[in-house]
Amino acid sequence: MTQREPLRQANGSLGVLAQQLQNAKLQADAAHGALKQADDLKPVFDQVYKKVVTVPADALQPLIPAAQIFTQQLVQVGEYIAQQGEQVSFVANGIQFPTSQQASQYNALIGR
Repeated sequence: MTQREPLRQANGSLGVLAQQLQNAKLQADAAHGALKQADDLKPVFDQVYKKVVTVPADALQPLIPAAQIFTQQLVQVGEYIAQQGEQVSFVANGIQFPTSQQASQYNALIGR
């Protein structure tokens, strides 16, 4: 609950990271495409390029939006709990609300 603002900032940073990753990949691909290599060296370099640049970038790119959604959901849950104030109690690694409506709203936020 106390880390909502840093989570908001991290969420914004993830958006910047996604754009930077895409730009870096485009620049690397352009440089790779313009590179003049001997015929015997090209397949080896292409294989290394794929392993070092393409595969990691392609693996990371879809994770960023998922991380953004997750951090946004954490912020929303924290805000909801903070809005409930003293009505919320934490018991045995769980959370309790005085009304079923509050519990239902909380469960909807966390996807239950």
